[in-house]
Order: sequence, then structure tokens, then C-alpha cells
Amino acid sequence: MAVEWYYMRAGQIVGPLTAAKLREHAIAQKVAPADHVRRGGDVNWVPAAKVKGLFETPPAEERSEPQPVLAEVAPVVASNPNLIDCPDCGKSVSRQAKQCPHCGRPLGPPVGKLVVVRSSAMTGSMYAVRVTVGGELFGEVKNGGQLDIDLPAGRHEVKVRGGGLSNSAIIQIVDGKTTRYQMYFSEWGIFGGGLNFKPA
Repeated sequence: MAVEWYYMRAGQIVGPLTAAKLREHAIAQKVAPADHVRRGGDVNWVPAAKVKGLFETPPAEERSEPQPVLAEVAPVVASNPNLIDCPDCGKSVSRQAKQCPHCGRPLGPPVGKLVVVRSSAMTGSMYAVRVTVGGELFGEVKNGGQLDIDLPAGRHEVKVRGGGLSNSAIIQIVDGKTTRYQMYFSEWGIFGGGLNFKPA
């Protein structure tokens, strides 16, 4: 199996790449000598300038330490399938970890929060409103209450149903952000009312 390479530029990690592809990125100046690179099985990042064969190498008398060799060779350290590399610090972390124990970066899929607030009102006050996301029931909200839901980042269909009425919205959840929606029963009157559901 070919060695996988990664490089970090402006805080973004790019990879995995083959050695040939990493060299192409260096030639295209997508990787600069000051950027950091590492092999897939390695934990430590090294300056790209120190990778032999990636850029023009300085004369031997200017080199102070051994340089990693850019080649298609087997990794020195076998990778552990139960570990992943932290995208920020590059250190090995358990796949089950919620955050990196070395640098504190949250791990796992991007997650945001949806807060559904129900306005307190006389109209419809006796009905609990059920909240479903993608067809899955997440809870009920009583008059004046709220429901907090952690969801993966992305678009979700959220439905609210209560008192024989319903409404829905497609809601964009953003990683690390809270999205607030408000629901309430409008006046019922002679023409009937509605269950309103809109951004708060």
C-alpha cells in the first residue's frame, strides 16, 4: 500500500495524497516550504522544506538534521484502526473520543443546536406540540416551554404537530451554532387558527 501524505496550510489539512500527488502540489505551489507535512502513520508534522525530494534540496553542508524521504514506502509505524489523527494537532486520538485530549479540539461529526421555543398563549394552551426531525420524534413542547436538540450540520425537515394542526420547515443547522425557531397557535376564531413555526 502506498504511503499517504498530508499537508497543512493556513490551518487546513489536505490529504491523503500519494507522494507523486504531493510533489505535484509542491510544483503547483499549493504546498510551500514553510507549510507542514506528515506521513499517514506519523504523528508529528515537519516543515515541508525538510522533506527530501519535495523541493530542491540545499547542499549537504547546509543540512543540519536528517530529512524524511518522499517515497512510496511502507509506513514505519503500523496504523491502529482504533485511532484517528486530530485535525488540529495531528496527534493520535481514540475514535470514540469526543475531543482531543492533547489540544481540546472537539471531534466527531459537525454538530449544531436547534432550539424550538413555544410562546405562552391561551390559544392552544391545552395541547402539547410534538417535534419531529426527519421523521424521528425528538420530544413534546408544552405551553411556554422549549426543546433543545443537537443535530448534525446540514439541512433538516422539522415538523411540529399538536391540537390537530401541523407545520414544517427545512432548517439549516450550522456547526457550532444555535438556530432558534418559535412556534405558537394563532387565534382560532371563526375561520380557524394555525400552528405557526418560524425563525425566532
